[in-house]
Amino acid sequence: MNVQVSDAPISARRSIPGVATVATLIRRHPLVAFFTLAYGISWVMLLTLYGLLGLPAALVILLQTLGPTLAALVTLSAQEGTAGRRRLLGRIRMWRVARRRYLFALVVIPVACLLTALALPGAFVGLGGQSAVKLAIEFLVIVVVGFVSGPLFEEPGWRGFALPRLQAQMGALRGTLLLGVMWSAWHLPQFLVPEWANENGGLSPTLVVTFLLMVVAIAPIMTWLYNSTRGSLLLVMLAHSAINAALAVFVVPTSALNVGLLGFGALSVVLILQTRGRLGYVPSQDLG
Repeated sequence: MNVQVSDAPISARRSIPGVATVATLIRRHPLVAFFTLAYGISWVMLLTLYGLLGLPAALVILLQTLGPTLAALVTLSAQEGTAGRRRLLGRIRMWRVARRRYLFALVVIPVACLLTALALPGAFVGLGGQSAVKLAIEFLVIVVVGFVSGPLFEEPGWRGFALPRLQAQMGALRGTLLLGVMWSAWHLPQFLVPEWANENGGLSPTLVVTFLLMVVAIAPIMTWLYNSTRGSLLLVMLAHSAINAALAVFVVPTSALNVGLLGFGALSVVLILQTRGRLGYVPSQDLG
């Protein structure tokens, strides 16, 4: 017996009761559906795997970062079927972009972090007897290792799916700020995991707010890089990983949030001013 799996959008499959109705709602409100699924999948996964099953924190955090990408794939399945999913995932392989974009991700971002750390008393981690070359190598190693955690699993959802649709509806700057808020708030349940919370500032209300503001401040950097590479998720992922690596390598843990907020916030302001708020967005350019 031959079993055929349809590549049509979910809305076209009417044999399963309720599927068509849900798919219709998703198609009418794709962004609402995406954010609901992204939060729901990640939060339920975290609370279940860590809170109920007691799995290792590192594994749970890794798995729950899949939420945004799974949400994007489900939403695209309802809208466009296989074609939409392939187009989204194909952006991960977009490596042929201008070399200066790689330099931005791997040089400008860590330099902005390093300069801010040097400017804030006691924020720079110091060489501690090691050479600057060794510190740079450590940074690159963490970029590579860290690439396969949050950046790889999150960005197809946040930047690959949500960003182009928010920009089309609200413009680049407003869409980016809204996405930054949603991206930031998505992290909140992670503070319930002590291991993660300790690595990201702790549970002090001031530090939690600083973390949330830092994530919002990073969003314009990601938008500009996505737009200026015509939608390369690979470059966005590299930038995401470089941000995490720079804060881990060049900054003492107690100053990481302040350095991230000030350094990357300043870089975002420069990009906003330089592009007059457009952040490289071209309305006629299909980035979805």
